Amino acid sequence: RKVEVRLAGESHLVDAHGPRMLNLLVSTYENAVLQNRALTATQQALEELNQHLEQRVLEQTAALQDSERRFRTLIEDGSDLVIVIDARGAIAYVSPSIKRLGGYEIEEVLGPDFLEFTHPDDRADTAADIAEVVRSPAKRQVTELRFRHKNNTWITLESIERNALADPAINGIVMNLRDITERKRAEAAI
Repeated sequence: RKVEVRLAGESHLVDAHGPRMLNLLVSTYENAVLQNRALTATQQALEELNQHLEQRVLEQTAALQDSERRFRTLIEDGSDLVIVIDARGAIAYVSPSIKRLGGYEIEEVLGPDFLEFTHPDDRADTAADIAEVVRSPAKRQVTELRFRHKNNTWITLESIERNALADPAINGIVMNLRDITERKRAEAAI
């Protein structure tokens, strides 16, 4: 006598005779056991890979945090001033040395146009230098300008400007400024 059996969505006619039915059941069981072992091995391999990837993410995150701490310390504890201006010329970042060099709190200089702090006689040249850096991204521009101290005196700064507008982490013109006021006074005295 034949019996209809559905296996993996397909219908099969099987002889219902005892030994054949038993062979079919044993074969089906062995196949299921083999598939289960393969799935278990795959799951174990995926878990090991996931653990490895999680460890790599932790290591990379720690390395990035160390790198950020190192560079933040170099910038924030440095004697030079670092300013980043956006494409419109507004100050987007200023290093803490602004307090020592210019007398300002960071919040006081973020947002306004950089040229507002530049001596009126230096604004045109400074704007042209910045425009040149925007036009020629690979070029570094070195200039001198007078910067208004919070006490309304002028300090002379040497500026090295670099275009980092294409870098999404910076998105601006990076200006490294060094106070050369005393050097300029000494040159004038000679």
